[in-house]
Amino acid sequence: MKRLLSVLSILLISSSIHSTTNPQPAMAPKASNNIEHSTVKADSGTSAVSSSVDTRLGEAVGSNDLAALRLLLKKGANPNWNFRSASMEVPVLLLAIMDGSDEIVIALLDAGANPNGFVDLGDKETMSALVIAISRGRPQIVKELLKRGAVVDSKDKDGRTPLMAATLHGSIESVRVLIASRANVNHESEQGLTVLMVCSDPTVGDALIKHGAQVNRESKDGNTALLIAASNGHLEMVRLFLAAKADVNYQGNKGATALMVCEKPSIIKELIKHGAKVDLEGINGYTAFLLAAKSGWTDAAKELLQSGANPHARNREGQNAAELAFENSHDELGRYLIKYLREHPKKAPKAKSAV
Repeated sequence: MKRLLSVLSILLISSSIHSTTNPQPAMAPKASNNIEHSTVKADSGTSAVSSSVDTRLGEAVGSNDLAALRLLLKKGANPNWNFRSASMEVPVLLLAIMDGSDEIVIALLDAGANPNGFVDLGDKETMSALVIAISRGRPQIVKELLKRGAVVDSKDKDGRTPLMAATLHGSIESVRVLIASRANVNHESEQGLTVLMVCSDPTVGDALIKHGAQVNRESKDGNTALLIAASNGHLEMVRLFLAAKADVNYQGNKGATALMVCEKPSIIKELIKHGAKVDLEGINGYTAFLLAAKSGWTDAAKELLQSGANPHARNREGQNAAELAFENSHDELGRYLIKYLREHPKKAPKAKSAV
């Protein structure tokens, strides 16, 4: 059983990585089409002999012994037996998916193992067989699970689907398998995030867009995939979304555009090349340049100035970029901006010619 315990530790680490990955889409009992993930527990009335057979089944999985596993299944071992540790119960199929050969997994599925099984991680957090297969980089097992009835758009407690998990892991093969099984490429999590919004791999993003993912879809808080990619500094994702006709001047609920949330000069250049309006105003009259100064983004502020941003812009409260920089303790940037403003005085308006 030591090998099984070590597999459990891997499972806990994997679940931790999955649950903290950003933008925020782990997998809960509720699933679409009124089907739920379910752990099938061994009958409490099973005999001591049967219980022993089931335990040996777990040992066969732990040692990757296909011949022993097949023999035990023939003797009546329960393919839905749960391995119990001090902290959790795990269906033997999920242990096989974590660390067993393809043949071991398929033998359990052939014997009736539940493809929608999951492990309860506590606090309503679960991890399904599909998500474990995805996280372990096993697209062939993902395909086998789907073929045998795994719910392709099953959701966790936060409304995230296996396709979101595959996208977060950058698992292009699993993404292709899920798309081929008609996974919803425009599904929204409880947070209103779509699969495209949590994508940071251009190859995965391209596959999603080619299969109908909507690049200009808005999240509940008014963000788009382009805004999120620009904010996260993902240049290749920004290029992908722009090529797919993302609205470069879209303003979210707070009036921000992709240019306003972007710190990287390379992305600023890309956005402006595709028509981003450099002096477009958001809430309270903030432009991208003013926001860069307020945030202390020196390189972004300089790039915006080189791209023609109005250095004398002021917000609704009358503050210019230098004042915002000093107010937010970005003194070095503030000094640079004061010098820049002195060297580039505001031009007086042209006098109207007399009639």
